[in-house]
Amino acid sequence: MTFMKNKKAEWIVFLVYLIGLIIISAFHEECFDETQAWEIARCASLKDILFKIPHYEGHPPLWHLLLVPFAKSGMPFKFSLHFLAILFSTSAMGLLIFKSPFPKPVRCLLPFTYFFFYQYGVVARPYSLMMLAIMLSAMTYTDRNQKPFRYILSLCLLCLTSAFGIMIAGCLCIVWTVEILSEMIKHKTLKFFWKDKRFYALCVILTLAMILMLTISPAEDCYYNGVDDNETLWNHFTDWKRVILWLLVSFDVWFGEYFSYAKWNVSDTALIMEMLGGIAFWSVMIPLLKKNKKFWTFFLPHTVLSCFMLWYYFSIHHIGILAMIHVMGFWMMMAQPEGMQIPDFMKKIWSSLNSVVLKKMIIGIGGIICMIPLVYTVVSVYHEVQYDYAPVRHAEFIKEHHLEDKKIMIAWKTKTDDEYADWYPTHYMPAPHAEIKANYTNIVGHGSTLSVYFDKNIFMNFNIDCPEDLYMHYQYKEDVQAVFAKWREQGLPDFILEYAPIDEVYDEDMLEEVEYVCIQEFEAGEVFKFNRKQDTHRIFIRKDLLDEYPQFHQLYP
Repeated sequence: MTFMKNKKAEWIVFLVYLIGLIIISAFHEECFDETQAWEIARCASLKDILFKIPHYEGHPPLWHLLLVPFAKSGMPFKFSLHFLAILFSTSAMGLLIFKSPFPKPVRCLLPFTYFFFYQYGVVARPYSLMMLAIMLSAMTYTDRNQKPFRYILSLCLLCLTSAFGIMIAGCLCIVWTVEILSEMIKHKTLKFFWKDKRFYALCVILTLAMILMLTISPAEDCYYNGVDDNETLWNHFTDWKRVILWLLVSFDVWFGEYFSYAKWNVSDTALIMEMLGGIAFWSVMIPLLKKNKKFWTFFLPHTVLSCFMLWYYFSIHHIGILAMIHVMGFWMMMAQPEGMQIPDFMKKIWSSLNSVVLKKMIIGIGGIICMIPLVYTVVSVYHEVQYDYAPVRHAEFIKEHHLEDKKIMIAWKTKTDDEYADWYPTHYMPAPHAEIKANYTNIVGHGSTLSVYFDKNIFMNFNIDCPEDLYMHYQYKEDVQAVFAKWREQGLPDFILEYAPIDEVYDEDMLEEVEYVCIQEFEAGEVFKFNRKQDTHRIFIRKDLLDEYPQFHQLYP
């Protein structure tokens, strides 16, 4: 009871966080990453989940395995996904609120910042589990030399959450190993390393990491963002734009808008301000980390992760992992017995400010800036509650009009010289379109995103060779024409979701006097910080079928 009384504010914050997640998750409409994991857990065998799918998904199978009991027992996917995400998110934030060494205002506000609440709490992905692993790693770091297996087990959990987790844990272990070797050399005990339990702890995580890296190594035909990138590695590393992005990403993760759906609309002035913010971040962090002897513990995982994102593989929600590293770094510094040490020059600069008013202004401005991640959360939650996500509207439309047994085709990804050329014209088809360099018939997105709302595969061109699999196969080295031939065997579709270059599939004879017209439009999009990626999504019907559906009308006669 004394603990409850002394931690009253913390308990209130914890309960508000938990209740907030439950409420907003009820409004949340699941995106591709969420439904893909669920469909893998529902449809794939345990053998495939363990040994095949990780080579295409790119992360360890733990998240899928956790979903398996729910998915294979027929439990509702929305409840199951968010039950796990909320369980891990609230556990992580519970550690932050009750166990971290931060001042009370920080402990009470951090859980409601954008990534910790919305992006990794409401959106049900393995990052909720990664948050828990990061907090456990930070909490066990101080006693790592006395209780190495607690620390290593936390890092092992981090490895099991994601390929990014393996990178972070690997960097932390490299730094720790150097520290241990330096200590042994200094005390001339290196020849007795085998007596040190830290050696065996490191062997445990090394073994796990090697197994996981073999498990997630990309298959030869694995499809991922950048698979068509013809740039050499040298060109990537000499790209000055990426160096600039590396400078600003640490600032952007908390306060910026460049890494968002609106990045092309960021003004030059805003970009310069973010660059200056990134420079200011490192100008403060480098001396602070050196003073507290944590430079490599923070810098190595942060740099390896951010460089991998910016030079190799990146989605905008990944930058939130850097926020976890930031919190972990400050936790490690503040949890030292002597507390976090401030460099002398910083103390001198602060003490040289004789004006009390000026000091209060600086603190006030800093406080206002620190509120930005909370405002991101408020705006994102508003967008989540107020607006729809397109696949949900598609599923509702199909169910409302009982189209489950009709021939429905889903648009597929194509490659053209113009990134957006294959998106138009969109009001009718077949129609002139940009020259298509490549077709990807693995159906990115809509297939698995929509399938969670149905008990079977209702799409004629989704996983044509194995229609019982309701998840996307990240395979792109295929005989496209052979796949198109199988689509043609089923005849012309009755309905098409989104614009598709059907003349790539059907010849002129089959398409003679055939036209598909738009009968429904949805304005929907994804949420990120202040932005909502607003797109128009369309449903088409074969024009000769309009008389059979008097409720449908051509939108663009």
